Amino acid sequence: MTALATQGYQTLEAIRQPMVSVLATGSELKDVGERLHGGEVFASNLHTVSQLVKRCGGVIRSMGIAGDDLQSLTESIRKGGQADVVVTTGGTGRGEKDLVSAAIATLDGELFFHGVAMSPGKQTIFAQLDKTLVFGLPGRPVATYVAFEQLVRPMLLRMIGLSQVFLPEITATLTHSIRLKGRTFSFLFSHITFGPRGPEVKALRSKRKGIMAEMLASNGLIKVEPGRERLQEGEGVKVQLLDLGGKG
Repeated sequence: MTALATQGYQTLEAIRQPMVSVLATGSELKDVGERLHGGEVFASNLHTVSQLVKRCGGVIRSMGIAGDDLQSLTESIRKGGQADVVVTTGGTGRGEKDLVSAAIATLDGELFFHGVAMSPGKQTIFAQLDKTLVFGLPGRPVATYVAFEQLVRPMLLRMIGLSQVFLPEITATLTHSIRLKGRTFSFLFSHITFGPRGPEVKALRSKRKGIMAEMLASNGLIKVEPGRERLQEGEGVKVQLLDLGGKG
């Protein structure tokens, strides 16, 4: 305000922060702090998405957890539709309990797509209810994270007036060869180091540690075009820069 006052400004036009309703779906989910029983898991995605939305300048409206029941899920999404954006996690597959697309249809929403040619995150949904945008993200935490960064983040940053909305990207030298399925656009959690020869990157794909551990240790996403079945050691690859921890 001091800087504005020195220029004689009493008022300033500002862009309103987008209101974002966040909803986790799945009868197996429990709030953090509750006691778990057989087959139940904590609704960690609810907290992950909420923190990511805050980073993007959004205001959180937590809708809690909706079970695998079409009526209750539809009602939760309807209430969430009072915000500018609704972000759900889970329930975006093609099984009997994957009801997000059915709930959107029940509310007469316009479905733009159900499925994206990228991995992880290929079961993402994007729709609109009146003036509210709806993103249905997959339930796997790594898929939730990647889908948010690639699809939701740019939208929220655009809504607060930013022009640079995509993750910063560099070219780094791959330190080892990687085999891929190559059918979709792929994002690989990775660790970047900066040395005298420039940036180098290693994909984190250890079965022993598990994907969540690798996700938390990463500071980048290697971006691989469809059709690549192998990346060669020493080649330059595109890497999106992350802020997840970055300790190898």
